[in-house]
Amino acid sequence: MKIYDLSDPAKPVYIRDFGLLGQQPGATSHEGLIPAIGIHGPMSAGVEKNRVYAAYGTGANGVIQILDRKKLLTAFENPLKPTTEEMLAPQIGYITMSPDQGAHTTFPIFGEPIPEFQGHTALKKRDLLIVPSEASRGDHCAPNADGSRPAPHLAFLLDISVEAAPWPIATFRVPENPGDYCGRGGRFGTHAVAESFYPPYYGKLAIFSWFNAGTRVFDIRDPFAVQEVAYFIPAPNKNTMMFCPDGVSHPEGDPKITSACERAIETNNVEVDDRGLIYSADRAGTGLHILRLTGRAKEVAASK
Repeated sequence: MKIYDLSDPAKPVYIRDFGLLGQQPGATSHEGLIPAIGIHGPMSAGVEKNRVYAAYGTGANGVIQILDRKKLLTAFENPLKPTTEEMLAPQIGYITMSPDQGAHTTFPIFGEPIPEFQGHTALKKRDLLIVPSEASRGDHCAPNADGSRPAPHLAFLLDISVEAAPWPIATFRVPENPGDYCGRGGRFGTHAVAESFYPPYYGKLAIFSWFNAGTRVFDIRDPFAVQEVAYFIPAPNKNTMMFCPDGVSHPEGDPKITSACERAIETNNVEVDDRGLIYSADRAGTGLHILRLTGRAKEVAASK
């Protein structure tokens, strides 16, 4: 993680490097299943919350870390060579994921009411974190060299109300069938979640990019039982790249393209504007689609 002071955007000021214990120069210990797990998607909750949520591993050997923002910016001496103590100083909590899943993005949801628990003293409201794992293979979910089939990539909802002990409470999943997503070519699995605090959707809907399964929308009002309520899969067009059995995208004219290759959607990122429109970008050249919620998803967004 590279941290800069942008209070004067014309003159960025470098503050420090930071990462998971084991990434720093001269590390003698590490957190996570393997050493030196790279960071991908940190998210700052700003000065008021004083938290930064860090995602490591991207698509494998994931670790999720909760950091004290102020300590992250101040509790160190050498910005390039932090000690073990300085690496751990901002850390409030962390959790190690299954080795076949990584942490691509971290997106917090604060003060989510739990419908069934309003009559209880505990669990009435919880702080949550959405964490997708990025699918990286585009080879029709083919078996590994040893014949084993790779795990599908999912997204997870964590309860982070007790920050020292984050814990998963729900899983976001798109089944392989119906849809034959493994047979469509390209990557099948999660990539990212929309990182918008847009009020009508925040705490109600989670919107994901799911590669060849398009844009997927989940109702998260009951975080212990998330439900998919909408999806959109654009059709390939003449600009969509070809994907071959080697799992690599190929532009037109590439000599590796054969009759076994096919055009495949690769919905890469989704975001929401202040009108509630969803922007769905395809990494395989298909273009940008602008979506409006309808049906049940629209009803969820309008709910009290």
